[in-house]
Amino acid sequence: MRILPALLILLLAAALGGNANAADRSGDGEFAFRALYKELVETNTSHSAGSCTLAAERMAAHLKTAGYKDTDIHMFTPDDFPKDGGLVAVLQGTDSKKKPILLLAHLDVVEAKREDWTRDPFTLIEEGG
Repeated sequence: MRILPALLILLLAAALGGNANAADRSGDGEFAFRALYKELVETNTSHSAGSCTLAAERMAAHLKTAGYKDTDIHMFTPDDFPKDGGLVAVLQGTDSKKKPILLLAHLDVVEAKREDWTRDPFTLIEEGG
């Protein structure tokens, strides 16, 4: 699996709170989930040719669209490694008596050389539903 479930859950929550869900007439969030998953799969984050920074920027944009404040979205990029950026997002709860939760995930993937795959590893393909 290319993306840890925690990151997907975090971003799905953001997408469902934003405009992506408006096009989902079923009301179950499947449209928004698939669109977000497709974007993540199709963002190359391999060390040699990809960019975790780009993936983090795209996910930050989803959080902002969903209404999260700029002050709760923190991008970081190491000076010596401009493509190794990441994202920390504070998702404020509604009950101050509850303890916060922490979701962790990584953006980078192992090298996926096109010649090793039957299909492009950075293209989401759905077969049989």
